[in-house]
Amino acid sequence: MLGADPAGKNLDAAHCAKVVQDVLKAVDVPLIIWGCGSDEKDNLVLPECSQAAKGENCLIGSAKEANYRTVVPSASPTSTRSSPGPVDINLGKQINILLQDAGYDLKDVVSFQTTAALGYGFDYVYTILERARVAG
Repeated sequence: MLGADPAGKNLDAAHCAKVVQDVLKAVDVPLIIWGCGSDEKDNLVLPECSQAAKGENCLIGSAKEANYRTVVPSASPTSTRSSPGPVDINLGKQINILLQDAGYDLKDVVSFQTTAALGYGFDYVYTILERARVAG
């Protein structure tokens, strides 16, 4: 959904939903539908795309603290939400708590920890990712 980026083409949510429908018709595999990175625009686009993919097995990303109240209610029964978190395990768990409090079943959440390319160190990042794996 990069075309929805306000700094780019700034395509509307209806156009993005049509793209999702077209891709779903063209392929026979689950889709990952990702926002453009602008929280404000993703709040408009992701619910439309989720409805366009209703009944399909899709991963809708990403639910963050800035948009989970908008994105979660639009979830279709077979879609999954992705919740990113920085390499801080507590922040990663917090978004999952927010999703659960908003009524989303955690069995339908894919959580992943992100990290910066430099600065943390391999050992530190590895131990955090292992903690997340064990906690899962």
